[in-house]
Amino acid sequence: VGLILGGLVYAGNTYRDRVLPSLQVGAIPFGGMKRDEVRALLFDVWTKITKEGFAFSYEVDGERQKFTVYPAAVRAQDGSELVKFDIEKEADAIMAYGREGNILVRGWETLYSRLVEVPIQLEYVAVDKDRLLAEVKKNIGPRESLPRSASVNITGVNPLNYTIIASASGVIFNYDAIASQVAQALATLISVDIRIS
Repeated sequence: VGLILGGLVYAGNTYRDRVLPSLQVGAIPFGGMKRDEVRALLFDVWTKITKEGFAFSYEVDGERQKFTVYPAAVRAQDGSELVKFDIEKEADAIMAYGREGNILVRGWETLYSRLVEVPIQLEYVAVDKDRLLAEVKKNIGPRESLPRSASVNITGVNPLNYTIIASASGVIFNYDAIASQVAQALATLISVDIRIS
């Protein structure tokens, strides 16, 4: 029993100022890093994702179209950003993960994370849904058309003049899940590539 308790205390102290061994955000491993390394990696990955922009694709008349929204280029008049990311709070959250409880609990969390990957998501990422959807609609809105039923337009009765208006299926895009898909991709530090249906 003493050997087990000693091992737990040792494991808990070994990773006192480091991230748990197998902790990762999305597919990016953070295990064993110190806070400054976590912050630097978060900054590098976040910068890469936002510089690449958010890729969107959609289909009209059987042809796939693409466009990109660059978060840095979409600022409100008040200077607020399309996506807010608090790198300091994220670094603190990653460092604190599995640190709750006493030294024995922390030791157990450390040993357990050596055996099992610990996937987490970022907590301090906020997407301005309204502005994101406005940008998406600005790009694909002109390609939308409402469905139309067939009809007859009577222009005169003596003699009978009319025009037959054919039905059209229209093109309407589903915007409901776009903001949550972007937020999910950012919370797992993957590039945003959304297919709009």
